[in-house]
Amino acid sequence: MASSAAASLAREVRAVEGAAEFDLKGFSEASARAFIPAAFAEPLDAPQPVRCTFLVGGGKKVRQKYEPDLGKWLADALNQLGFEEDRAASAVEECQRTYKQQHDTDKDLKYLHVFPAVSIGRAGAGGASSSDTGGQKGVNLLGFNQEVLEVACMSLAELMGRARENEVGEGGPWLRGNAPTFSQRRALLRSLKEVQAQLELAEQSLAHMEELTPPLQQLYDAAQQVPEKIERLNLLLEGMLAHGLLTAAERAAMLEDLREKKHMLEAQIEEAKASEKPAEKKLARLQKQLETVEEKQAAVSRIQPVRLSCKHAKRMKAVRAELVDIYKIEANRNLQDMNTIKKLYKKDDLIRELQELEADVLGWFKESLLEEDSKALRAL
Repeated sequence: MASSAAASLAREVRAVEGAAEFDLKGFSEASARAFIPAAFAEPLDAPQPVRCTFLVGGGKKVRQKYEPDLGKWLADALNQLGFEEDRAASAVEECQRTYKQQHDTDKDLKYLHVFPAVSIGRAGAGGASSSDTGGQKGVNLLGFNQEVLEVACMSLAELMGRARENEVGEGGPWLRGNAPTFSQRRALLRSLKEVQAQLELAEQSLAHMEELTPPLQQLYDAAQQVPEKIERLNLLLEGMLAHGLLTAAERAAMLEDLREKKHMLEAQIEEAKASEKPAEKKLARLQKQLETVEEKQAAVSRIQPVRLSCKHAKRMKAVRAELVDIYKIEANRNLQDMNTIKKLYKKDDLIRELQELEADVLGWFKESLLEEDSKALRAL
């Protein structure tokens, strides 16, 4: 399996031109260590930065399908190729040859995200011109939802509020109302980095006198101060960490990620020490990384989590109570008076109102919310 599975998957990975996900269930250590150099030793030919996501394990429901050390083997093989772990990495040009590990606590699954080196502009070099692809040169807007596009196009002042609000981690009125949690704001930052990468590719196309597609041209014309937004959001997230503005769920997830990273580094250090010719520079680098992780662990452990509040809690509680009464009426098979039956007519309107209230309290980038935070915001 080591040669056939690794070679087959490597061919699939090297054909990726944007973002793709692969399941590594059943991969042995030999397969993992053979796969990484086959896939990533040389830059990929792609029109834009690439993200390859690998499912490498999880909780009780799936752990029997994956080797317990699969993530460690893959990370070690990437390190040997000169890749570096970067917890803030995303599919942007400056993050090439990096990787990060993720534990999705909602799904209880573990992922390895790899951002390989890419030879941008070589893809499709077999005779395809920019006119063959509508002048788009590989820029793909399908990955952006409406929320991301709206944030990219709003003003910096509207998004971020006053500088002082960012320094202390609170954020301005828009952020407090639409992306109140660290998780949502971090998702926003990652999305803006991807927008910026696409805008830079558009700049390259324009520099070569290539026409942009109408959707990309519209974004290019409407996007405002995206680099400044990225810079200010970075400062905001740093302020949130410095002032301990994490929820209990975010704090627990961050500590779990740091624990996993610490265990991986400790294992790499022991392996490096046990080798016949220990590499002093590598050991020093790993020790420095371990110290940084331990410092972050200590800092996050000292955080007293913040409590989320639901701005529509009173009305949502009342609507849910009315719906419970309606469901009881529906389940009652006895004869009921007309006033009781009339309550049933309100059911659809109440359900619609509750859905609108829940959407409003969850805000934007709600898919990034941890389950406990989602429940708190919905007053459940």
